[in-house]
Amino acid sequence: MSRGLRPRVPRLPSRAAGRTTRRALVAGGLALGVLGSAACTAVLGIDDIEFGPPASGSGGQSSGGQSAGGGGQSAGGQNTGGAGAEGGAGGAEHCGNGVDDDGNLLADCADPACSCVPPPPAGWSDPFAFFPNGSAQLFPGCGAAYPTETAAGQFVFGAPATCTTCACTTPSGGTCGMPSVQPFGGGSCGGPQAPFTMGTDETCEQHLVQPGTDSIRVSSPAASGGSCSASGGAPTVPDPFWSGAAFVCDTDDATGQCGGGADVCVSAIAAPFKACVRIAGSTPCPAGPYSEAHQLVLGYTDDRSCSACGCGSPAGRSCPGTLDLFQDAICLMPTFTVPADGSCFQVQAPDLAAMIYHQPPNGPTGGLCAATGGTPTGSLTPGPTHTVCCVP
Repeated sequence: MSRGLRPRVPRLPSRAAGRTTRRALVAGGLALGVLGSAACTAVLGIDDIEFGPPASGSGGQSSGGQSAGGGGQSAGGQNTGGAGAEGGAGGAEHCGNGVDDDGNLLADCADPACSCVPPPPAGWSDPFAFFPNGSAQLFPGCGAAYPTETAAGQFVFGAPATCTTCACTTPSGGTCGMPSVQPFGGGSCGGPQAPFTMGTDETCEQHLVQPGTDSIRVSSPAASGGSCSASGGAPTVPDPFWSGAAFVCDTDDATGQCGGGADVCVSAIAAPFKACVRIAGSTPCPAGPYSEAHQLVLGYTDDRSCSACGCGSPAGRSCPGTLDLFQDAICLMPTFTVPADGSCFQVQAPDLAAMIYHQPPNGPTGGLCAATGGTPTGSLTPGPTHTVCCVP
């Protein structure tokens, strides 16, 4: 899956509410704040522009190319409070549609919410607001004018996922087999006689043993089948880290023409942002005003996760049944009850003629299943690489 997580870069706090001036911050010799007039004119070399109180009904203020109406404010392009540039007729100014969207009698690049920037070279993207990785300021957020935020950097990497421990429940289900019986006539399970295996559960079976049998050993039957349920293996995917973190702030708004020139009209771009264009791949910047090159990774593919937890077959289970011994052939005269646990049992009976085996009522007991899985999988793959070219 493609992911565009925002790198961990501190952000500026919002400005205090209640200010009534409109500012357009300009840095690095690039001034893209534009004074509203009958024609669109780029203002260069001015660090700070203040406007008088807004006309009745406009009630807005702007910073970093984003407006906020009645009671709202903006810091470096990030909106707080208010409805956002809803001065008069309604809504923020959309630079390039030929309409006075905010009702201040100024449309597109005649509106101070818009800027005139050089047209993009053929094959390159429309101009966008770019927060460069060399900026000494904290990233203030893209804001409403350029709402599509894409993390970027010279490289991005991510540590493997961590996985919670896989575990298995106690085995359940399964069946028990039938035990083998080994009689002895030499005392304390010495002098073995002919062994035999019980055939069915809860059935009187005739099994004649030699006279003088004094001890007997009944094996623990084998358990088979059963299963365990797995849990765990939940992934925790660390945030990606960017070297030379930067941000692309884009918009779907159409660009318009500035009056009387080749420049295009876009939402205002002011420091610490720069007006830039981009193209996929690594290539030199085109000749012209977009000459400041940035080779950047925009985004990544991230399939880091954990393998599913599972459980192996149950092991170490037991079937602790019992064997009843009888002197008669029809199981009416009991003598001893022998545990089917493999121990040596002293019987001291003159004759043994029949037996009944009782399997454990709830099937096999005990045991465990080995847990599998719960290991990190996948990786973070940087890409795609873009060339970003800005007006210096």
